Amino acid sequence: MGDLSERTTNYKTIQGPCFKPGDIVSPEDWATFINDMTDEGAIALAQLYYEKAEAANGVPVRKDFTFEELVKHGSNMYMAKYNDEGKWETTFCGNTIAESVGFDPTGKTLDDFGTDESLAFWLENFEIMVKECRSNLEFQTLEFANKEYLHCTSFNLPLRSGKTDHPGMCMVYEYFSTETMLPARYR
Repeated sequence: MGDLSERTTNYKTIQGPCFKPGDIVSPEDWATFINDMTDEGAIALAQLYYEKAEAANGVPVRKDFTFEELVKHGSNMYMAKYNDEGKWETTFCGNTIAESVGFDPTGKTLDDFGTDESLAFWLENFEIMVKECRSNLEFQTLEFANKEYLHCTSFNLPLRSGKTDHPGMCMVYEYFSTETMLPARYR
């Protein structure tokens, strides 16, 4: 897995609001949730997602987002779908993510590159995201083989393919820092 070692630590998830059909989050509750984000691109994507969810009256469909809207976030974006084998398959991974972690997971499933511990963390959050139509923020620390640390925040958003009312895709915005981004109240 590139330069990534077997260690990903300091896992923390903040579950966000639910976007079940007909149960749209208030703008105030969404603003409170995204207040924990420190990246302008993530905040802009959060605002765009909320607009699309409001228009869809629930979890938006992937095609609700235009290429022009998504390209602004592409370098920090990761997209995956729940495939026919029952695994999360990466359909797109932006350059910032690939360069930060040392490999491009496009075309691979989470099982292909996750350690047992990180896989359990990711799959639990994706399951909640799909079953409850809920966004979330993940905070984790990556330890590299050269003993450098990189802190990662992942903003996970459920998407529908349009074939069902249930999410089967996710759109993730990831950003990295050498300093922890976990808000102090969660440490």
